[in-house]
Amino acid sequence: MDLLAASDDDEVVLTFAEIAAIIGRRHLPETAILHPGWWTDKRNGPVVRWTAIGWRARADRDHLRVTFTRATEE
Repeated sequence: MDLLAASDDDEVVLTFAEIAAIIGRRHLPETAILHPGWWTDKRNGPVVRWTAIGWRARADRDHLRVTFTRATEE
C-alpha cells in the first residue's frame, strides 16, 4: 500500500477496483463486497498491509469504495 504510505492526507478514498489493482488482483473477493468485516479483520492478508502502516479502512458497499483514515493513538 505504497499509495497510503506516501500520502500526506489523513483520508484516502479508493474504489474497490483500484484496491484490487493495488494488491495485484483482478477483482476483490466476493467477501470484500458482502462482508464489511473483511476490511477490518487483521487475520486477512490485505488488511495487514494497511494496518501495519497506520491506516484503518471503512467500506462503502453501496458506492463500491473504501475510505482509509489514519489510525490515531487512543
